[in-house]
Amino acid sequence: MQVLLVTVTIGLFFFVFGLLAIRPEVVRTWLGADIGAGELATWGGWATSSW
Repeated sequence: MQVLLVTVTIGLFFFVFGLLAIRPEVVRTWLGADIGAGELATWGGWATSSW
């Protein structure tokens, strides 16, 4: 039970840290595309993505 609690706590820490530290400007720089307001992510199928 302790292992589960520690694992969940560490996972939540990194999730919240990512939400606070990775700003839209950073995402825009990494992806090279503009994201919409309030948009966390967009997902496309493998057949529709252009690599």
